[in-house]
Amino acid sequence: MFNNKVDLLIKDLSKPNVAQAIYNEIKGVSIDVLVNNAGFGLFDTFAETDWERELDMLHLHILTTTHLTKLILPSMISRKSGKILNVSSLAAFQPGPLMSLYYA
Repeated sequence: MFNNKVDLLIKDLSKPNVAQAIYNEIKGVSIDVLVNNAGFGLFDTFAETDWERELDMLHLHILTTTHLTKLILPSMISRKSGKILNVSSLAAFQPGPLMSLYYA
């Protein structure tokens, strides 16, 4: 019925520079839709959560998502075609005891 091709890339989006690595792998491929939909949370008091895991979370939720969008968007603009969907949690709209960084 539909003639769609899907390629899977398995990457850890919480690590630095992964957006560039993904972009390098997909260079030359026309991306019609980019869906930014990944995340995780940490549960504990802010003083007790692990900085390395928080850094992973910040990379995943903010840096990688933003960088990948920045890399893919120019080709969409030049083609005058493409869509980007950023999915987030409803947690952004309510207080989140013991998950402050995730809710922020």
